[in-house]
Amino acid sequence: MLAASILVALMLLILCFNSIRATVFIVIAVGMIQDPIRKLVPEEPVFFVVMVGIFFATGMIGAMLRNGTRYFVPLLGFNNLLYYPIMSFLIILLIQTFATIIRYDQVVLAVVGLSGYLAPLLALPLAYSYVNTLEDVKRLLAAYIGFNCFVALGVYLSFLGVDWAILKQVGQGIVIYDLGTVLTAHSGFARSAEIAAWHMAASACMLGTLSALTKKTSHRFWFAFLIVIMVGGIVLTGRRKMLMEIVVFGFFYFSMLIFTRTTGKKVFVGTLIIGLGLTVWFGLQEMFPEKYESQVDLYLKRGATVFEDAPQRFSLLGLGSLQSALQRVGWLGAGMGIGSQGARYFSDASVTAIIGGSTEGGLGKLVVELGMPGLFLLLWLLWRINQNISKILQYCNVVDKTAAHLGVAIAAFLVTNILVFVVASQVYGDLFILLLLGIFVGILFATPKIFGSRRPFVDVEENKQQYVNPVS
Repeated sequence: MLAASILVALMLLILCFNSIRATVFIVIAVGMIQDPIRKLVPEEPVFFVVMVGIFFATGMIGAMLRNGTRYFVPLLGFNNLLYYPIMSFLIILLIQTFATIIRYDQVVLAVVGLSGYLAPLLALPLAYSYVNTLEDVKRLLAAYIGFNCFVALGVYLSFLGVDWAILKQVGQGIVIYDLGTVLTAHSGFARSAEIAAWHMAASACMLGTLSALTKKTSHRFWFAFLIVIMVGGIVLTGRRKMLMEIVVFGFFYFSMLIFTRTTGKKVFVGTLIIGLGLTVWFGLQEMFPEKYESQVDLYLKRGATVFEDAPQRFSLLGLGSLQSALQRVGWLGAGMGIGSQGARYFSDASVTAIIGGSTEGGLGKLVVELGMPGLFLLLWLLWRINQNISKILQYCNVVDKTAAHLGVAIAAFLVTNILVFVVASQVYGDLFILLLLGIFVGILFATPKIFGSRRPFVDVEENKQQYVNPVS
C-alpha cells in the first residue's frame, strides 16, 4: 500500500512539473484529500498539512524553468503598479525571517511563517497562466465545489452519529459551550470544523458566482440547492463567522454590481441569498428525523447569534488584538512565524508564550510577526492591488457583462476574507486556503485576458501585452 501511494505521488509530481493546468487541479485535489488521509495515518502526522505545498512547488518550479522570470509578470499589474509594494513587502519578510532565526534559532518556524505570506503571491501567476477562457474558470470552480460536496456530506454524516475515524476532528478537537449546553463542532472529512466551514462558505460564494455566469435555469436550481446544503453544513460546524462571511459577500457583491451597473437580470442570485435563511431553517426541520430536531434548533440558534455578537467580536479580536500585540512585542514585531499555527509544533514554550492570545485577530498576528512597518507595507500593497482590481473591473464593465460579474464576484469574495481575517486569523494559517486565495486573485487578474479579443478599456489597450499569456 505504501509503495503504491509513493508511486502515485511521484506520477502526480511529474504531471505538476510538466503542466500548469495539471498543477492547478492536483493542488485542489491534494488540498482536499490530505486531511482525511491524515486522520487514517497513525498519530496523525502534521506533515499532511503542508503536503499540498510540495505539489504546488513542483508545478511552480517546472513553470519557472520553462519560462524564466516571465512566470512572475502577472504579479506586476498595470504599468508595474505592484512592483514597488511587492518588493518592499518581500524585504520586510526577509528581515523578520532572519530575526526569528537569529533570536530563537528556529529555522523551520521561520520558513513555515514565511510560506504563509509567499503562498498567495506565488499562486497568483499559476492561476493566471492556467486561465485562458471562461470555461477554464468554470471547470476550476466546479472541481473545487465538487470536492466540497463531500466535505458537506461528511459534516452531515458526523451530525447523524456515524462513528468513523475519518469523520472525527484531528487531535482533541473543539467543543462548543453555548446556549446552556455542549455542542459538537462537526468537521466531517476536514481536520477541523473551522477548515470545513471555510471551504463550504467559499463554495457557497462560488456557487452564487456560477449562478450569475450560467444562462440555464436548471443549473441555477441545482446551484441554489447546493448553496442550501453548504449553509446547512456550516451551521452544523458551529463556526458562526462563516455564516457572516456569506452575508458580507452578498452585501459587497450586490453593492459592487450596482456601482458598476451590471445587475441586469441577475437578481435571481439576490433573491436566492435573501431567501437562504428561511430555506435552511425549514429545510433542515424536514430533512432530519424527529430525534434530531432539538439539536438542529440549537445549532440554528447559535448561528443566529453571529449578527448580534459581530460588533463585540470586531472590537475585541480586531482592534483589541492589535493593541495586545503592541503591548506584548512592541512596534517592531517578534519575528516571522511566531504567530503562526505551526509555532506550537516547531518552537518551545518560551517562544509561544511571547504572543499570548494577541494573534487570534488578524491585525494582531501581522504586528506580532511583521511589526507596524510590515503592517503599513502590507496595507500599501493591498491598496495598490485594489487600484489594479479597479482597473480590471472597469475593463470588464466595458467589454462584457459576464466578465463584470466574474470580476465583481471574486473581488467581493477577497474583500470578505480580509474582513474575516481581521477577526479570526487561525483558519488563514492553512497553506491550502492561502494557495486558494492566491488562485482566486490570479483568476481575477486574468479576466482581461479572457475577454481580450473584444473592445478593450483604454488603459488595458495601452498595456495589453501584459495580458497576453506569458507562460506556456
